[in-house]
Amino acid sequence: MKLKNSLIAVLMTAAALALAVTTFAQTTGLTGTAHPLSDLDHACVASTPFGNTSVRLSNQIADQGFTSCMTGFTETIYLMVKEVRRGGTLEVGIQDRYGNTLGTATMKLVQGFSGILPVNIKAPVAKDLDYRLFLQTRGNAHLVLHSRNMTDAPHALYVDGWALSANLSLAVGFKAPMGEAEISRTAEAASVATVDEPAVAPVPGMTVFPNPFIESLNLSFQNDMKGECRIEVIDMLGYVAFRETRSDIRAGESVNIVVPSSWNTGVYSVRVMNGGQVTQQTVIKR
Repeated sequence: MKLKNSLIAVLMTAAALALAVTTFAQTTGLTGTAHPLSDLDHACVASTPFGNTSVRLSNQIADQGFTSCMTGFTETIYLMVKEVRRGGTLEVGIQDRYGNTLGTATMKLVQGFSGILPVNIKAPVAKDLDYRLFLQTRGNAHLVLHSRNMTDAPHALYVDGWALSANLSLAVGFKAPMGEAEISRTAEAASVATVDEPAVAPVPGMTVFPNPFIESLNLSFQNDMKGECRIEVIDMLGYVAFRETRSDIRAGESVNIVVPSSWNTGVYSVRVMNGGQVTQQTVIKR
């Protein structure tokens, strides 16, 4: 009888220990069912669903939207890397809805790396506004990123200007502003949503082609634009690569831009400003 009671006690202890281990594994994500980026230490985090499909970048550009969950600054972008098949450089940038570059960063890609790649990038953002994240591989780098196929992705993903029915698996960590200078910068970011800022013109107002482009870029206008119209092409660093002013653009009119050899490959924003409105489109130079 004593032996039987001792055996029961041992079995109950083992069961309790197993339950404790299982509970610990679930709360710390050891079961593998939790999102790999679900436990990040930031004021708030915006993330996309984790997936096991792939997006490959080999001297290519990917851009995907995200919505800021607070007024403050982006702090770190976390990319889920399946594999770095060939080393090189990764350039990262964040733009607002007008195509203004808010922050950039460069990372070295080491061949053979896989896992979570954190990229520190500071850009002023405002709560509930949408932004675009750009990733460009350079130096013959070949980067394979985790993605998830989604027919109705919350934020559109483009690779070299082509839309994909997927989202990259990533997270954006944010931090609150500290000090008067940072508070002032976030106040400027928040003012983008006010009526004093230029509104984005109705679409379709302008078609830009080809996209991606190499030697020339064409702008075709669908709407009349009375008065002065300023046309600009701006790179990711904010440098104005092209600027021209025209008056009274008519529907059907087009502008041809011959691209000089000094333009680097990468992301550019084409903007037309007229009467307090901004028509903007992102294009890729190859």
